[in-house]
Amino acid sequence: MNDITQKTFSVICQKWEESESGWGSRPDGYSLHLSFEDSKAFIDGYWKGMPDEVPDEYSRPCGTVYKCFVSEEVYLEVKASSNGLRFWNDDYPVGDTDGWMNVPNTPDLSSDEKETLVMVEAVKKLLSLPQKDLLELLKKYQ
Repeated sequence: MNDITQKTFSVICQKWEESESGWGSRPDGYSLHLSFEDSKAFIDGYWKGMPDEVPDEYSRPCGTVYKCFVSEEVYLEVKASSNGLRFWNDDYPVGDTDGWMNVPNTPDLSSDEKETLVMVEAVKKLLSLPQKDLLELLKKYQ
């Protein structure tokens, strides 16, 4: 059981899927990044390493990036990497589901401003809860 008092760190999660000719696509893990910009650079680097022709089997980003929370150990691994780390399982980090947390597509905003907008959306979701449920959450995670 996870200790809810354990310190967590915010990172960005991008799910991936594998596409295989004749078989279709299936989940293929995820990558973690310190920022939205790191996620983009990681994906750009991945595509630059691919051949010009479509291979019979390859991975591709799937869904929308989302903010999630990880342990200090995982955070330090991501921080030590160049633009992020790939994980080859489907034990996705806790966070909002991909596709439901809008990442601002506003190039004139800094990464911190975009992350603030994402957090504002998360707070809006919390505030939409019934008062009783919100108070229970506040007590539980205080």
